[in-house]
Amino acid sequence: MSEETRTVEVTVLVGRHPGTGNCVIGDGVAAVELPGMDGPRVVPADVVPEWIAALVALAPRPRAKTSGMLVTSQTGLDVLLGDCREPDISRDWLDLLATIRASLIARWRVTAAPGGDIEILDCASAGLWAVQPCPPEAVGAANGPLISLTPTTPTAVWTWLSLLASPTFQGETHGLSP
Repeated sequence: MSEETRTVEVTVLVGRHPGTGNCVIGDGVAAVELPGMDGPRVVPADVVPEWIAALVALAPRPRAKTSGMLVTSQTGLDVLLGDCREPDISRDWLDLLATIRASLIARWRVTAAPGGDIEILDCASAGLWAVQPCPPEAVGAANGPLISLTPTTPTAVWTWLSLLASPTFQGETHGLSP
């Protein structure tokens, strides 16, 4: 019996191998072409999570300590990460965003269809941060739908990546913010 084909797009915005690549997963195999690779390859589907983790250098990181989450639009987050001072954000978050900007070593996004997506900011000693969409009922201003910036762990990210090879993956992101 043939399983549903899933397309996974991997975009490395900041990191060792910036660029966009794709994996097409189905029937236990994957056609893979990722940034930094010599060319496309066909591999067992269960190695795709490991290849993505290696591409983005997923590694142990301390858990960032913060209370709550930052909720903004994607445009707002991009502005905040671009060294601006937004008066509507608490001093603690302004300081935290300055730390994130100063320590950012990688920023990457994985989009799985069908499924979902994740975006991760890897800030080395300042931890990993997940950028996730807020529920649809959370309506943003003119800048578009709202997203949240929350600390996460390498274990939570690995768990999400490892599900990509599963035929029953539905893109659950609730585990990214332990």
